[in-house]
Amino acid sequence: MEGNSTAADTTKTIHTVFTIEPFTTKVQWGRWVKRLEGAFKIFSVPDDMKSNYLLHYMGPESYDILCDKLSPDTPETKPYDELVKMMQDHYNPQPLEIAGNFRFR
Repeated sequence: MEGNSTAADTTKTIHTVFTIEPFTTKVQWGRWVKRLEGAFKIFSVPDDMKSNYLLHYMGPESYDILCDKLSPDTPETKPYDELVKMMQDHYNPQPLEIAGNFRFR
């Protein structure tokens, strides 16, 4: 019965190619990173490759921003956690205490 497939065979789809949409400012950076990290788990991405995936999928605009922030260093020389934090600080900066006090009053 070679070539025949059952209904159970056709309903299961396992993705074998790592893919995620590039980051855009239409979504929050932190939420996008959580999705990326979920994909890391699904595809068993080793820790030493996470930076490469991040730099590839963050998109050209974010990559340019990161390069400017790190200059004269390059993003490829930094660990994953540091890159994520730098971009988190850029897209979701901590509010200034004085601005919070002003809004409170």
